[in-house]
Amino acid sequence: MLEEPEIFYDKLTFVYIEMPKFTKKSNELEGILDKWLYVLKNMNKLDKIPKKASEEIFLKLFLQCEIAKYNPQERDMYEESWKRANDWYAILETAKIEGETVGEARNEIRKNQEIITNGVKRGLSNEILSELTNLSIAEIENIR
Repeated sequence: MLEEPEIFYDKLTFVYIEMPKFTKKSNELEGILDKWLYVLKNMNKLDKIPKKASEEIFLKLFLQCEIAKYNPQERDMYEESWKRANDWYAILETAKIEGETVGEARNEIRKNQEIITNGVKRGLSNEILSELTNLSIAEIENIR
């Protein structure tokens, strides 16, 4: 009598596919699984992306395959270009963040100047304005 197999982890399932038994042609592909199986089985024969497998994920796959075919000099050039693009992206993102921080600081300064200007018009003391703006009395005197 066969024993019930022990379940190691109920969230993990292995599916075995016998690729030689997958015989569909490119015009017979229906779902995403068919497309993946076709592309993986025929990758070494494909010189262009099949029309039925034109989703973005397959475009990325074919791009990676093209890069894998590069000779060492082409690969170095590609990697240097990729590094430069990433560096520029990082620089622009940092500038954006710093710009937002500077903008927030400028808004805070404008807000405090407005509070002090309105407070001076109403006759508020430096001590009260200091409490309202969290600025020192010397800073308030400077703005006055």
